[in-house]
Amino acid sequence: MILNFTKATFPYCDYSKYHDATPSDMHKLTMSCFGTAHRNFTFSYEKCEDDLILYMQSVARPILYKEGCWQIKQIMDSFYDWDIFQMVVKLNPITRKDDKIVPLLEQEQMIKWFISKFNGGIEVLENSVEVEKLSPLIFENKGHKITLNVAKFVSIIRVSKEKNYLLKEIHKNGIGRGRAWGLGMVFLTKAIDKDNILTKG
Repeated sequence: MILNFTKATFPYCDYSKYHDATPSDMHKLTMSCFGTAHRNFTFSYEKCEDDLILYMQSVARPILYKEGCWQIKQIMDSFYDWDIFQMVVKLNPITRKDDKIVPLLEQEQMIKWFISKFNGGIEVLENSVEVEKLSPLIFENKGHKITLNVAKFVSIIRVSKEKNYLLKEIHKNGIGRGRAWGLGMVFLTKAIDKDNILTKG
C-alpha cells in the first residue's frame, strides 16, 4: 500500500474566505479533491495566524486545486516495518450514559478512553499519552447545530511486524467519530522512545 500524504496551505491574504471556513466547508473542499470514485480518505486542518493548513491522507492521489500551495509525499509500505511510532490525532472523546452520548472532559477519563481504542496488536506505551483540550467545533450542517468537543492526543505506540497491517488500516482510515469534520486523521512518525522522537519519517 502506498499512502498519499497531502498538505495544502491557504494564506488568508490571498484566500480570505478560508479564515471563517467551517468543518462543513472543509468537508466539501476535501470531497471535491477526489471526485466521485475515490472518497476513502481522512483529513485534518488547522487555522493558524496567517493561513489555513489542510492535511489529507488517501490511497488515491487527490485532484489539486488551483488555489493554495500543495505538497504531496508518498508513504511507502516499508515505512510500517518500524516498530515504535509517535502518533498524533485529534478526536472527539465521548461515552454513552443513560442511552445518551456525552463528552468526556476529565483528562484521566480521556486517556483511558484513548487507550481502549487499541487492543490486539497495537500497544500504547504506559505513561506516554498526552492530552490537550482544543476549542470545540460548533457549526451547522443541513440545518442542524453540531458541537464536537475536541482533544489532541500524542502517544508512543509499539507494533509488531506481524501486526503492522493494523497500523496500516488506522493510518489509512483514521479512528473515532467525527472523521467527516476533520477529526480522526492519524499522523505517524518513527520514534525511538517518548523522549527521543525522530523527525525523519
